[in-house]
Amino acid sequence: MVEGTSYATTMYGIKATLDNYGWSVSRSSDSVSAGASDYWLSSANLIWATGNRSWIVLRNDAINTGGQGFQVCIDLSNATKTNCTVVVSPNAGFTGGAINARPTATDELVILSNTRYINDTTYSLRIHISSDYECTRIFAFSSGTHVTSWYFEKPKSPPAAISIPWFAAIKSQSSATNEITAARYAAIPGPFKSLINSVASDVTCAYLGYNKTDFWYQSSVYGDSQDYFGDWVLFPVVLVSTTASPPSQVILGLMFDAYWNREINTAQSGTYTVASGSMYGLVSRGIMAFGNHDAPTPPGG
Repeated sequence: MVEGTSYATTMYGIKATLDNYGWSVSRSSDSVSAGASDYWLSSANLIWATGNRSWIVLRNDAINTGGQGFQVCIDLSNATKTNCTVVVSPNAGFTGGAINARPTATDELVILSNTRYINDTTYSLRIHISSDYECTRIFAFSSGTHVTSWYFEKPKSPPAAISIPWFAAIKSQSSATNEITAARYAAIPGPFKSLINSVASDVTCAYLGYNKTDFWYQSSVYGDSQDYFGDWVLFPVVLVSTTASPPSQVILGLMFDAYWNREINTAQSGTYTVASGSMYGLVSRGIMAFGNHDAPTPPGG
């Protein structure tokens, strides 16, 4: 868990954690120097501006094992420190870059464009990285409210026809009191982005087996085998393209170890009674609520 006390310490905490668990720094800038080195050595190296500024490229070789790996560029391209730009290159890799310009990639896809990535200065961050490094999730809480989610992941059981399956998103609400609810995750065109065989695609979250009337229907579909603790039935989250080309409703796969919590009782209502941050279960297999999403969390958060 990372406790951020400023925008810079929060962002540096994200970088430092990823750099220790499955990611590596490919290139960076601290607004004074730029190149194929790590210039983000402390939070003091993070400068937000439209001119000379900080940016960093992080590489993951588990989401994509070929090419230049899966790369993410975080560009602090706005003087407003709640905002930044985040760009993904799933295969080609980022090149170039200067103290006043981020690097570029031939296959890049903008995930966040000079927009809000967080809401306030003080946050508790729960950063979940799978042991195989194929899934990275960052959840931010403000006063116990789940307000920001980052995802960089490889989906479970993707179709063989998709050459490099991945999806990514940064979802941050406009105020620290707005929960990230089922309606926001299931919105059209969708909260996630991907390149499906080089075609930029919006991806939404669907309910596997959901009868669109009553979420309790899932209990009869999955039974008690999905109810680990007698509290929650864990409903799989399906990733579906909502972009016309490739054809809409192409299934990208499932989210690993991510579920809709059973407290929802009507279609996309967003109503639930389990508070974000609540944790259920045994030490070895705890589940935490993140808005309407449930996900495993290690002991201690």
